[in-house]
Amino acid sequence: MEIVNGSLRMMGDRILLKPMDWDASKTVIAIRHGRPVRGEVIAVGPGHHPIKYTRNEKGPRGLMDYSKRFRPTEVQSGDIVELGGLNAYDGKGYAFTEVLFNGVLHLICQERDVCIVRDDLRGDQFTAAERARIVPRYEALKAKRIASVARNG
Repeated sequence: MEIVNGSLRMMGDRILLKPMDWDASKTVIAIRHGRPVRGEVIAVGPGHHPIKYTRNEKGPRGLMDYSKRFRPTEVQSGDIVELGGLNAYDGKGYAFTEVLFNGVLHLICQERDVCIVRDDLRGDQFTAAERARIVPRYEALKAKRIASVARNG
């Protein structure tokens, strides 16, 4: 684990991720013995040139070269993301580079390690005016649904 005090600039398609605590379901009792696989994106790199393979006498993946086309990073700072897969080495979650950035544990991973961007958990998804307009409608629909379920048994 590296200790960093100062600033970091991500290169390529690297992502600096602050892990979030795992919250269990309210309906299912679950015990989890792994590392968090959900986190908030703190910093992202600009992107990368994907690898392309060309066919030659050795087969379909004979020659490897970097593409001329630049692929920008799709993940943005502030996104809540889920990392995919478990690590086979320790079975506890992942084998990403861990850094202590300004006293807080962060992970450095690549964009291809991200499997989902959670727009529903993003904190700045709605402005205060939109939230004031949406929340009462949501509460009314929720009360209507509860009344319908109670009525129909």
